[in-house]
Amino acid sequence: MYDAFTMTANTGQKGRIEDRIAQDRRWMLLLQTAESADAGEKVLANIREQFVMAHHSRAITTVAQGKKKGRYRTYIGEPRRQIEAVSYNAIIIKLYEYYIRESLAMSTLSDGTEWLIQEMKLKNGVKESTVYRVRKTLERFSVSELMGKQLVEITEEDVYTSIRARIASITEVKGVAPAMSDVGAYIRHLRSIFRLAESKGVVAVNPMGSIDKNDFKRSCMAKSRRAEDNVLSLADIHKLETALKKEKNNPLAFAGRISIWSGMRGGEIPALRWNDYDTEKGYLHIHRQQLWDEDEHGKRIRLIDVEWTKNEKGIPRGGRHIPVIPELYSVLEEVKAWQVKNGIYRKDGYVVCNPDGSPVRKDGYEHHLNRLCKKLGLSVTNNHSLRKSYNGNILISRYGLDVRERSKVMGHSEEVNERFYTFTDESVYQSITGKIRSASWVGSGHSLVTQKCS
Repeated sequence: MYDAFTMTANTGQKGRIEDRIAQDRRWMLLLQTAESADAGEKVLANIREQFVMAHHSRAITTVAQGKKKGRYRTYIGEPRRQIEAVSYNAIIIKLYEYYIRESLAMSTLSDGTEWLIQEMKLKNGVKESTVYRVRKTLERFSVSELMGKQLVEITEEDVYTSIRARIASITEVKGVAPAMSDVGAYIRHLRSIFRLAESKGVVAVNPMGSIDKNDFKRSCMAKSRRAEDNVLSLADIHKLETALKKEKNNPLAFAGRISIWSGMRGGEIPALRWNDYDTEKGYLHIHRQQLWDEDEHGKRIRLIDVEWTKNEKGIPRGGRHIPVIPELYSVLEEVKAWQVKNGIYRKDGYVVCNPDGSPVRKDGYEHHLNRLCKKLGLSVTNNHSLRKSYNGNILISRYGLDVRERSKVMGHSEEVNERFYTFTDESVYQSITGKIRSASWVGSGHSLVTQKCS
């Protein structure tokens, strides 16, 4: 199992420092793999010996005479110093500990990233998707100069400068600054890396001690999206629906049109069935979603329907109801007619399905939507933007629902609706102005009376 990593001992030149670091990374991975797999002591001893021989260029001898006769002796370091042990195995362990410390001292932030990833993989309950997100966050915010720098040399100022530079770079390329939450996640991951480095004895001081995401608030807010930038205007909605209508009989296009006029989540649309549609009361009962089924290691296996929505967090609580407005009614009737024509309509069947009656995949729908929005030149390109557009353009501007009513329809808390889904357009400002102008405070008792505006 471990022979694939076996390396020949080099008693001559060690080569360039980069080669040494690369070789040590392979050794660290080999040792960590062996230890985590509970390899036998003989296997671990053999790996340690190979590691020492790959690093130690001086001879290991035995004392021929005197009180220390039979002891093992060699030299390390520059200037050299002597070490001794009572047995060959004992001196190998001493050399192993010395060269491990020496190797770790040369570890870079890139090495630290791998330590963190490996530690997460070995922990029970950490999903593969979580590990993936951590790696992507580190890759997104880490500049190459910092990643290649030795951990022991990285200072607090290096981290500050690196993060500021990366925020500026992302803002320039994307036209919008990264979210504060993303910057905060990156700082947390860096802090974890340096904690690991401290535990390994690589660094004595953690440079992340006083760094906080709020230190970068001004940089992130300098060119951040306004709330209204995250939604589609009515003109954009019309443009998108027109394009979706042209894709006749495409289930993914049906999904997009249903999302526009219902504000459903991306995973709720593929799980919607015809018996969730109450035609008499005029609403859709949203109480399930399509999710990835994962094994015990968090690896995705297959897509399944679960009987709860995102905000119910794994415990079915009856779901929520979405009113069927005229545009949504028309789309549903069109989808039903297409299914009847193709002989795949069933009362308990999926509303959005493939020609064989099987449900569409949520990732397939979201990829199709993203690609179409980019083709149309729209500023936002995901299903989440359609939810925000539905909340703002339909529930607020058209029907005037208050935050309590909107949160019931959307399936989240009132606070979430106000903070992340609600934007103020010109009509709302006009309404506020009208209410204020139509009322005035009069009299010493400060009683509010309604007056007609002249």
